[in-house]
This record gives sequence, C-alpha cells and structure tokens, in this order.
Amino acid sequence: MKKFVFAGLIGFLLVLSIVFIVINVADFTPPEQTLSSLAQAKNISIGTAVRYGALVSDPIYRDFLAREFNVIAVENMMKFSFIHPSQDEYDFTRADAIVDFAEQNDMKVRGHSGMESIAPDMAHRG
Repeated sequence: MKKFVFAGLIGFLLVLSIVFIVINVADFTPPEQTLSSLAQAKNISIGTAVRYGALVSDPIYRDFLAREFNVIAVENMMKFSFIHPSQDEYDFTRADAIVDFAEQNDMKVRGHSGMESIAPDMAHRG
C-alpha cells in the first residue's frame, strides 16, 4: 500500500511539474538584451550548432536561434555522408535550408570539412 501511495505521489508531482513547465514556456517573454546583441556590442560572434530536424519543425527553436545567435554551425547536414551519400548522388537540400535560414537572419554559417570518419566507402576507394 505504501508503494502505491508513494508512486501516486511521484506521478502527481511529475504531472504538476510538466504543467508548470508548459505554462511557463507559454508565458515566456524573451529578454530585451539578447546574446547576439551583447556579442555584437563587443564585436564578437556567438553561435551554436543547428539541428536540421528541429530547425524545420520547431518554431520556438527557430525563433531562439534567430534571436540569440549570429553564427550557426551546421551539426551534420554538411558532412560528406549527407551531401554525397552514394557515388552518383548529391543532396544539398537540408544544407541549403540551413544556409537559407542563416541568410534570412543575417547569420554566418560554419560547415564541416569535406571528409570525416563516417564518409561513404566510395570516398575512401578514390
């Protein structure tokens, strides 16, 4: 019986915490000074890695990136294995979407080197 009551209490507290977080996120007001504005005032760059899936599906993520940063690093979509997945195939769609977002928000973009350890076998064969 004690285990059941304890588990119920934990469950209730978990639900209450989630409700509290959702309410606070919904009422969130961005600060007047952003990381980007503070960085620009010191003539420095501030950035973060960008995940393609979140960028295209999450408006809160997009708004946060655009508001707080002036440089983005493409997390994976500019890696060789994504851009050139097979010998006669190139796909810049996802990388282009990230660069387009950066251009629309006056951000610099950092990509990846052309080769990495997870490059397709055909790249290693020459």
